[in-house]
Amino acid sequence: MATTSKDQVREWRKELARKIAFFVGSKERLITEVPGLLLSRRTAPTAPASATYVPSLAVVAQGRKRADLAGTTFIFDESRYLLTSLDLPVICNVIEASEEMPYLCFVLKLEMPVIRELLTREEIQEPELPSDKPAMALGKTTPNY
Repeated sequence: MATTSKDQVREWRKELARKIAFFVGSKERLITEVPGLLLSRRTAPTAPASATYVPSLAVVAQGRKRADLAGTTFIFDESRYLLTSLDLPVICNVIEASEEMPYLCFVLKLEMPVIRELLTREEIQEPELPSDKPAMALGKTTPNY
């Protein structure tokens, strides 16, 4: 398996940011023609606001965002994605964004019945998680995943 250099990863992230910026344009939010795919852009940090996160995968190409859920803070950026498996009430805000380096993100809504079906077909080892863990998690964004 070939190794990936940090420069390659940086270039891939820049390319993802360019593509999101191209499609979203000057809008703050774009619901795309791809079912469940949302693009987001902010040019300044935002105030904390109440929201409901639905089952989804959020990948930040540029900038940083915070989501607070029941006393747990999740900060996701270019190096960490956010995975949500249930409808969850959060307080969230963009914490890193500017005109020169806007916050750019894509969110892919997950259809949980489809995910469950895929999991029954594949041999995927489920990690043992304590029952007190929320249905939201951060993961390391890598070129392989």
